[in-house]
Amino acid sequence: MPAAVPPESVGNMAVSLEDMLKEERDLLARISLKENKLRNLELLHSYRNRNDYNSVEVNIVTWRKALRAALMAIEAEHPAPKPPISYFITSLGIDPEIVGFDERNGCFFEEGNNQKSAP
Repeated sequence: MPAAVPPESVGNMAVSLEDMLKEERDLLARISLKENKLRNLELLHSYRNRNDYNSVEVNIVTWRKALRAALMAIEAEHPAPKPPISYFITSLGIDPEIVGFDERNGCFFEEGNNQKSAP
């Protein structure tokens, strides 16, 4: 017949079992957080590998040229007396700096440098 276990040791085993279960839950929670962080880092890594930032710059220049052309076409279609192109830029809510427009001189900056060109 097995020896009887004193009641104090049974209580200690129950406490240690509760402690181990709590530690297991904590570890599983930490693992879950680390897995989420790893998933986000992998997503960021794949995004950076997919998107070439040089092509973004090229797209910005292309967009800026198209916007300038559209603004000049709007100005050309407007009946006399024609307002300045800055009127169209501000009335459309476009930041002049984004499109490369110098409000003081009323002209666009050339791409790649700060030389001005007439609209």
